[in-house]
Amino acid sequence: MEKSDITVGCIDRGTDISEETLQGMVDLYRKHEKLSDDQRSERGLDEVRNIATQIAQGVEFVIAKNNDGEVVGARRAITGVRYEHQTEKERGIWLDSLFVDQNNRGRGIASEIEKIYAERCQRLADKIKARVLLAGGIEPDNTASIEAHKKWGYKIGETYKGSETDGGHEYHFTSKEIEPHGFWERWRNKLQGKR
Repeated sequence: MEKSDITVGCIDRGTDISEETLQGMVDLYRKHEKLSDDQRSERGLDEVRNIATQIAQGVEFVIAKNNDGEVVGARRAITGVRYEHQTEKERGIWLDSLFVDQNNRGRGIASEIEKIYAERCQRLADKIKARVLLAGGIEPDNTASIEAHKKWGYKIGETYKGSETDGGHEYHFTSKEIEPHGFWERWRNKLQGKR
């Protein structure tokens, strides 16, 4: 397979999404999440309905599909997060669960998914004229993901423990700030008393 047979796009509130795509997302997540069947049952979630509900509530997904319509990569983003160190104007996005199908790794799919988020965040930063913080977590033993995030400009921070509903796994905190275009020029002009 060549990379050209992969389509990457964003799914948000305004997207008409098929039941097959929702099921494909669930199947991909089931293959990669480290939750036991008991943990999944404890959540009491109908996973397809849960993803549809998340989308309706404003959670975004970027997915990659092959020519056969199979979901081969996906990432979830919770937008509108406000981190305590941010100003009132700044925004945060929590990036979660980046998965690429085992048979499609090494083809740049994760990088294409990241590129979509970076472009969306740049547009948001430019619109609000403030920084947007992308943050997330990576399990310490996932060296491929850690290296990819470093390549994409993320800082890899200290380790924290996830919630019990998430299996209580440990994660490295990752973050990257997106500046609005012209941010530093406006800041320098402000310091110099220019408008």
